[in-house]
Amino acid sequence: MKKIKHLDLLKGDSTSNFYGELKSWIDEVALLYMTYLDDLGYLPFHDHEQCAVSLLVAAASRAGHLALAECAVDREESAGRADLWIVSENTHYWFEFKRSAFRPNTPKWGLKHSLKIALHEVGQLYFDDGEVGVAGIIAVTDKMPAGRRKEYEDFCENVDFAFHLGPYGWRGAYLYFKILDGN
Repeated sequence: MKKIKHLDLLKGDSTSNFYGELKSWIDEVALLYMTYLDDLGYLPFHDHEQCAVSLLVAAASRAGHLALAECAVDREESAGRADLWIVSENTHYWFEFKRSAFRPNTPKWGLKHSLKIALHEVGQLYFDDGEVGVAGIIAVTDKMPAGRRKEYEDFCENVDFAFHLGPYGWRGAYLYFKILDGN
């Protein structure tokens, strides 16, 4: 398997269905992230959640998946939207993302708080056979002192998959994924 520059799998089972079906997507995410960074000096995950998810949709399309952002879904209490829907060969993945910035361990919008909110939101979706819910965290490091970046790696124990994109240091980003139990 070809190694993509500026993409590191920090945690996850590379033999799992999730990884096997979506590895090409993650590769394209890293390639697009670096294209924006190298060609434009732009950090695409460092603005807001919708901007970041738009890159994730583009990467899924480049990888050959059908994908939509902000698509209608059925929820426990009402209709709503999922941040991202990716259709792979065998599975429909429904994602709820939260963007975590600044201090990773802060009580409000730190990594654990963001994961809790994303898990709650994806947990309200109805799933049919062949559908999987995933809570995703997009974490940026541009405002983090270098001495505190280890906290991003330590957070891996809370998720099923973790990736580092881009160069290590202030221009990098982390993607964390927790697959909803029961799917």
